[in-house]
This record gives sequence, C-alpha cells and structure tokens, in this order.
Amino acid sequence: MNSFSNSSARGAISYYRKNDLSGQQCANYIQQSLNKDCGAKYVEAKVGDYYMLNCSYYSAILIECGFISNPEEERMLNDESYKNKMINAIYNGIFLYFGNKQI
Repeated sequence: MNSFSNSSARGAISYYRKNDLSGQQCANYIQQSLNKDCGAKYVEAKVGDYYMLNCSYYSAILIECGFISNPEEERMLNDESYKNKMINAIYNGIFLYFGNKQI
C-alpha cells in the first residue's frame, strides 16, 4: 500500500525498473486493467526507483494498490469485494501481458 502526507492522494499504480522494456509492458497492462476495473487514475505505469526493482536480475514490477493515508481508499482496501476486484484486475493485466508475448 502507498501513503502520502496529503490525504487526498489516491489510486493504484504500477511501477517498473528504468530501461526494463518487459517490466514496463507488464506494468502497463496491469495499470490499464486497474484503471478500468478499479478506477485507478494513472494513465500508465511509472518508473520506480525501488530496491526490489533495481536489485532483481529478472523483470519485476511493484503494484501499490492504493493509499492508506486516504480514509475513503483505506476503507475500500479493507472491503473484501474491492480486494477481489483488485486481485482480478492484476490477474487480467498479467493475462493480457502473457497473451501478447511472442514465444
């Protein structure tokens, strides 16, 4: 989960490592699905400068499911049906990513 000093910050966001094309593609598919199914506001995934992304040999993404510093979003993140929507959106994004891979 994400947190910010401004309690109006909201929305799920996907991050990927800079110059990681595969991670960027996967994160963008997930972000599109989060936007569609969960009302996330970010148009595309963003480059993230995070340890787990930078220190992975393989492509990696990080998904912040929402802001616990936003009271309304914190309530939604505790709701079982919203969590299921979030899980399904992430699943659908991964499914789209692998469905569009050239093997």
